[in-house]
Amino acid sequence: MQGNLSIGQSMAIEVDQKRYSTRIEGLTDEAVHLAAPTERQVPVHLEPGTEVKISYLSQEPMRGCRWTAKARVRGTIQGHIPILVVSRPDQWIRTQDRRFVRVPCTLDVHAVYDDSDCSGLTQDISGGGMRILVPTKLKPGKKILLQFTLPPDDSMEVAAQVVRRMPKQGDLFPTAVEFVDLEERERDKIIKFVFAEQRNLRRKGLL
Repeated sequence: MQGNLSIGQSMAIEVDQKRYSTRIEGLTDEAVHLAAPTERQVPVHLEPGTEVKISYLSQEPMRGCRWTAKARVRGTIQGHIPILVVSRPDQWIRTQDRRFVRVPCTLDVHAVYDDSDCSGLTQDISGGGMRILVPTKLKPGKKILLQFTLPPDDSMEVAAQVVRRMPKQGDLFPTAVEFVDLEERERDKIIKFVFAEQRNLRRKGLL
């Protein structure tokens, strides 16, 4: 699984103790082309030679693993989508991150975006995001507001960004979203729920 990269894949880039969401726009044997990270919709300036960490979430969602590697900025490419070019790592480290331990669950969820909204169901949830089933096509990169209730009655309103849309299931679109600017107090509530659900599934022999 080391370096298992593909175009369109969601990634994170860390520099100066800040983490930015991005995605892979292109790959060569020597470099990774990333959508240039932004902060408050302004591109983050990174000088060539700057050391950064890049990482991606394992496709083993129940294990909450993230692969991380060091890379160096090689430069930028201006265009319709500004590109940050970094060196392609040859060594990756797998880490366990409790924020990304994911459990299946079905909760009512309401998504608000632009001047519209839709209702659906969750398929799974973690401290970093969730997968939802909604009747609307939501494009990767779209910012949305999610409203849902953690049992028994903890109402949540969380900003999120669409990271991936899967093939349609009946009349619904499975859509992976990542929480954005989530306060740690709110994240801890979600993580507490995730681990309670995980224990419950284990007791039932489903994990």
